[in-house]
Formats: sequence, C-alpha cells, structure tokens
Amino acid sequence: MRSLVYVDSSVAVAVAFRETGWRRVLARYRTLRADGAETVSSTLLRTEVRRVFFRNSGSFDGADQAVAWINFVDLDNETVTGAAEIPVQAKTLDALHLSAAQALADEQSHLRLWTLDGQMSRAASALGLDLVDAAESEMT
Repeated sequence: MRSLVYVDSSVAVAVAFRETGWRRVLARYRTLRADGAETVSSTLLRTEVRRVFFRNSGSFDGADQAVAWINFVDLDNETVTGAAEIPVQAKTLDALHLSAAQALADEQSHLRLWTLDGQMSRAASALGLDLVDAAESEMT
C-alpha cells in the first residue's frame, strides 16, 4: 500500500522559515521518507509559501526551493467545490487543503495529513483523516 503524507502549509512554512520546532519537523520528514512515505500537497501550498516569502523579504527567491521536497497536485473544480461543502469549522484555505487531501485518499493509499495547526488537526480528525504526529499538531 502506498503511503501518502499530505503536507499542510504550517509544516512547510515552519521548515522554510526555521520556526519553532522546525528541526523536529525536519527529523520527522526524514523518518517518513525512510519509511517510504511520499509527501504531497496541492499547488495551493506553493502559492501560500511564495506569498509568505514575499511578505517577509519582498522577494520570491528561495520559495520554490523551500518546497522542493513536496510533490504537488493541481486543485481541480471538484476539489474546490468540495471545499465549500466540508462539514467542519475551517478557514477557507484549510478547507481547500482538507478537500485536496480527501481527493487523494483511495483504497491503494494510506493518506495522513501533516499539520502543526491545532484547528486544522481538529478539522481533519473530525473528517476522519489520519494525522501524522497528532500530539504535535497541538503546537498552535
């Protein structure tokens, strides 16, 4: 069975900007990769990271390299429409990520969502999504 880890922006930004706990996140990533997991996210994450880079430095330099460890999938209309129907409390971008993660879940894959955001963790759990390091998701 294929192991997929859907990466939320909180994880990618923590690594890219060396936020609190980034070394633990990096170590966890190495463990996941060693166990054969593939890290994925929607193209929305790349946009979010590029916006954070620009907001912090006035430049996009380094943004794409900061997320080069993630495989990206496009957001299609069905996924965007699905986000509007997510039956949990979630911010708009979080709902888009949750919908994208749900779209990747299938019978040939074990999908886990990786977030450091407590609200996102609760929303994902309410939807029945498995989490990477559920205890660590309560950092924020």
